[in-house]
Amino acid sequence: MSLKRSAKAEYAIQSIKTANALSSPFTNPLQISSPKSKSNGKNTEKSHLLDPNQFQYHVRHQCRSGTINPKQAQEYFHQLIQTKPTPLIDIFNHLFTSLSKLKCHHVVFSMYRKLNCREIKPDMYTLNILINCCRQMREINYGFGVFGEIMKRGFEPDLVTVSTLLRGLCLDGRVFIAVEVFDKMTEIRFQSNESICGILINGLCKIRKIDFAIELHRRMICEANVITYSVIIHALCKDGSVDEAIKMFFEMIGKGIFPDVVVYGSLINGLCSSNRLKEAVDFFDEMVGRGISADLVTYNSLIHGFCKMGLWKEATRIFDRMLEQGISPDVVTFTILIDCLCKTRKVGKAREVFDLMIRQGKEPDLFTYNSLLSGLCLEGQLNDAEKLFKLIVDRGT
Repeated sequence: MSLKRSAKAEYAIQSIKTANALSSPFTNPLQISSPKSKSNGKNTEKSHLLDPNQFQYHVRHQCRSGTINPKQAQEYFHQLIQTKPTPLIDIFNHLFTSLSKLKCHHVVFSMYRKLNCREIKPDMYTLNILINCCRQMREINYGFGVFGEIMKRGFEPDLVTVSTLLRGLCLDGRVFIAVEVFDKMTEIRFQSNESICGILINGLCKIRKIDFAIELHRRMICEANVITYSVIIHALCKDGSVDEAIKMFFEMIGKGIFPDVVVYGSLINGLCSSNRLKEAVDFFDEMVGRGISADLVTYNSLIHGFCKMGLWKEATRIFDRMLEQGISPDVVTFTILIDCLCKTRKVGKAREVFDLMIRQGKEPDLFTYNSLLSGLCLEGQLNDAEKLFKLIVDRGT
């Protein structure tokens, strides 16, 4: 089944559910609890002594500095709606943004309804804040109610509007509906961009519909970039389709899109997982040759790949190179290497790595201790194993 047919089929089913669930946030506020806060009495009392312009400046400053709390915001709001002449919508947008960051989404809708009652008109920024509130509450159906308000007021939905709605749908797992919404928007000549295409491709990859993601990638009207390729390559490697990922890699290079450390890291991890270590090292060397510095994730992939095959010398060599580059190993790195060294009966080297781990301030976890304990027992070093066991008990690991 093609992407369009799948999207339309799911859209038909879900649109009925959406219509039944949809109630207007402007008449039926969402009952979401807001965090309790203490009002800063001094700031609130001070605000009553300011003239309208000074007061609005004070509110903006409080919002921008992030020092405002929900109770203050509500007190400021009631002062503002009583101010004559009526303030511009911009000042209310500042309050709405701050309240949204504080997760007081139901308060934003309550205030919006009060603005409507006083015929204080919103702008697109206001309505986009409301849609974002719906997305954060995982109530994207209400977001489409706000979308209807946008159309009713004669506004043109912008990139923020559409991307927020699509993110919300993808977050809820309704990716095919998001694709259908995208298609309907393009039918009315909505100008999309790479970010919106990336949202859809990422959504399809997350639900493991990689073929559909590639189909969308091929037909999308916006120009492909390193992010969209990165998402698809990562998904293909995670799915075990490394050869397909390599094809996508060379396709992006052919289009003049240069891979970054994330793209290389995905390929290297995919190849290591498939025991194709030589190819993984080739891509690693190519990456370094392009002047791209390897990160911790990439080094961990290589070390794990060699350790999985019992190639402790190669794994240790990569580990040493990592240290030379100034990249600090994490608990995962140390544990992988210690486990490999113990299994290949190189317990002396494993203890050296363990000591380095302690010196670098990394706290061993249960897997680290178990690996070293097994290695000591395997080598018959039972006294040392007993000492280590007591250390584990004392630390409460």
